[in-house]
Amino acid sequence: MEDTKLICEIAARAAKIANWAPIDIMMDLTYCIKGGCPLRLEDMLGADDFNLMHDVYGINAYLNHRTRKLEGGFWPRFAK
Repeated sequence: MEDTKLICEIAARAAKIANWAPIDIMMDLTYCIKGGCPLRLEDMLGADDFNLMHDVYGINAYLNHRTRKLEGGFWPRFAK
């Protein structure tokens, strides 16, 4: 499946759980990938809610939106 479609599906699912705007999650996931942390998107989409949200919340909290790099020692469970 294409990355963009997977990111949209992940964002839609996570947005329902977290009551966030899907576009914010899509941007965080895209920035994370473009910033040098590729994600196993198919595994992420198929994950249980706890593990999915661990990465979504962690990426949101530790992603430097200016540099697109993860900081603070956080590394997603679904990193490649």
